[in-house]
Amino acid sequence: ESTSTKKGYDEKLAERTKKEIDFITSGAAIVMDVKTGAVKAISSYPSFDLNLFVGGISEEDYAALTDEDAGSPLFNNAVSSRSTPGSVFKMITAVAGLMEGEITTNTIINDEGPFTEGIEETGRAPTCWVKPYYNQHGPNQNVTVAIKNSCNYFFYTVASKLGITKLNEWADNFGVTSKTNIEVTGEATGFVGNQQNLYDNSKAIDNQTTYKPQIVFNALKSKLRSYGEERDVEYSEKQLDTACERIVELYGDGQLDHGREVRTVLSEELDIPVRVSLSTRGETGLTWYQEIGDIARELVWTDLETVTSGIGTSITQLTPIAVCRYICALVNGGKVLEPHLISKITDSEGNVVKEVGTTVIQDLELPEDVTTAIKKGMEQVVSGEDGGTAGKAFADFEYKDQIAGKTGTGPVSSIDLEDNVWLAMFAPREDPEIALVIFLPNGYSDNVKALPTAKAILQYYFDTKKSDEEATESTNPTEGTMLTS
Repeated sequence: ESTSTKKGYDEKLAERTKKEIDFITSGAAIVMDVKTGAVKAISSYPSFDLNLFVGGISEEDYAALTDEDAGSPLFNNAVSSRSTPGSVFKMITAVAGLMEGEITTNTIINDEGPFTEGIEETGRAPTCWVKPYYNQHGPNQNVTVAIKNSCNYFFYTVASKLGITKLNEWADNFGVTSKTNIEVTGEATGFVGNQQNLYDNSKAIDNQTTYKPQIVFNALKSKLRSYGEERDVEYSEKQLDTACERIVELYGDGQLDHGREVRTVLSEELDIPVRVSLSTRGETGLTWYQEIGDIARELVWTDLETVTSGIGTSITQLTPIAVCRYICALVNGGKVLEPHLISKITDSEGNVVKEVGTTVIQDLELPEDVTTAIKKGMEQVVSGEDGGTAGKAFADFEYKDQIAGKTGTGPVSSIDLEDNVWLAMFAPREDPEIALVIFLPNGYSDNVKALPTAKAILQYYFDTKKSDEEATESTNPTEGTMLTS
């Protein structure tokens, strides 16, 4: 349900502990050579003045550089941030479907509204980002058109066919779940959702991949404490913790139905009789143990989680540097490169100690028909004539016919203003040389900021390229011209 009214936002804020909306305060942009992995430009916003550290930085200045409300200038958003990628992940799903034979470049999938295949029991069938969703993207969508439209239904279908194991394998193949080894400290590692990353019952609650198990644990504890208050029984913290630990561990096996076991835990740890657990509560219409199960089921990986992973949501979190590397591989034929900032290292006398060349981590050997279909879809994304999702934004851009890309919105809460904004691009179209990724945490409230940044970077790139070509032509006379000195 849309929250795009003040009343809607106020209602959502009332439901959560933090009563303020997180607006955009930071961002990152990366430009990488798609053939060598050389990082042409990398920026994290907000920046800071290195001179502050000369002679020792004051406590006041250091506090300002680590202030989260000010965007934490010392935090490198380009390599250390990790968050929901949204639709920029869809090309991984597309390639996985094509390479695993679940679809071909000619496979047609129609947008039929809510995606219900295999997930009817959840009551939360995912839908298209376009509302109303029915037939908004029209029939006859192949993978190219689906990328242009960013059609959720298409990628739900592909993810459902693949299954989460294959989707994870292809994310691994593209390097988004491993460090890139760029020559800076603090690089984070991304991950794609699965049962182990959602909740691994072989690990302690405070040692999980995400905070979700802790959130579920706290919700269970609050509910069980309310049961005690209702029964006029005061449970100790140890009793509540033990009961919650046992319940949470049950659901780590990936199964949804643990009613009998939950009733046993309630009886043994909290002295709640089975007959009480089986009784219906007026507020919810559920039994006591069913209320507990509804909370704990958030730790079970389901088909719903799988299909939403196909569009880069669920619990998936990636870093901007890894996304940029993946875009390079996508358009260079499948070569996953190691990004590098350094070209060579010299000693004090200028002797070359080490040269840093191109390092191919893995060659996916993507067939030409696969890369052509994907790149064509990304070209149409920025084409106004084709009605792409970013077509209007680049309508007046001088080099619009030489660029391609994909927009992405990564939901991070129930309030859309806090969603992440991503933009992944490559240029030129015919023979790609650079990949560009822009990441704006909580940028949905002002998502247009990614576009002028991208335009400025691409304008500089193409202008410089044109100047270099003109300079080369002027120093290389054609046959029949006269040289003078």
